[in-house]
Amino acid sequence: MPYDYHIDAARRVVFTRFHGVVTDDDLAEHVNRLRNDPTFDPSFSQLTDGNGATKVDVTSDAIRRLVESNPFSKNAKRAGVASRDVAFGLLRMYELLADSRCGEFRVFRDVNEARAWLGLD
Repeated sequence: MPYDYHIDAARRVVFTRFHGVVTDDDLAEHVNRLRNDPTFDPSFSQLTDGNGATKVDVTSDAIRRLVESNPFSKNAKRAGVASRDVAFGLLRMYELLADSRCGEFRVFRDVNEARAWLGLD
């Protein structure tokens, strides 16, 4: 499993980290695991860090499905971080497709900027 996540219920945030080779199936699995996690609340914020991904084998169709299956509420504030161009581009695609349907979502190249935007620092 090329990702891990931690739900900090006290701070109302989900921390997700991707590492290694990430595929379409990994994204779908992450959404399903979150949705079924008893400590998950759709109104939580999320910080997704993709800097550990060594290869991103994700299709544009998977990004579209991810938008459609988004487990977060429209009020959730979420940030995606990727320093590599391919991962950054896929996160931007998600950001554009998500629009207002998936809450407030922004993409960053720097994790500290994302943390600040989410109010985590």
